[in-house]
Amino acid sequence: MPQKKMLVGERLAARRRRVTRIRTAVAGSVIALFIAFFTVIYIQMALGKDPALGATSAKKSSATNSRTVSSVAAARTSTAPAESESTQEARRRRAAEKRAQERGAARKRAAVAVAATASSGTSSRSSASSGSSSSTGSSSATSSPSAVTTQQS
Repeated sequence: MPQKKMLVGERLAARRRRVTRIRTAVAGSVIALFIAFFTVIYIQMALGKDPALGATSAKKSSATNSRTVSSVAAARTSTAPAESESTQEARRRRAAEKRAQERGAARKRAAVAVAATASSGTSSRSSASSGSSSSTGSSSATSSPSAVTTQQS
């Protein structure tokens, strides 16, 4: 009988060790997974990619918030977000300069067109007025519309 009690006691001790080892492994795994998921979420939030916000909300965020988030991300991870912000700013400047050049070119084209219209209108008016002074009243009425059609074309 005493041997049976010892055998049962050894089995119970082995079972307790197994249970303790399994519980320790499960608790360690759960803690490691929690830290991994928390780290991923934290990095996304620091980069400004809040998974709870939609794409439309991210576009509506103000420039100060994005600058603050990118500066936090630059301090936490690397300088890549700050570099991309400066690249975006340079791109915006170049686009603004290009639009300004296009506006200036359009103004020049409009000025040339106005000058060409004014010079062709002046020559047709002078020929129409010289023709109407040498003709009768009925023919001057007919020459006046021809001057108008010359100006329009």
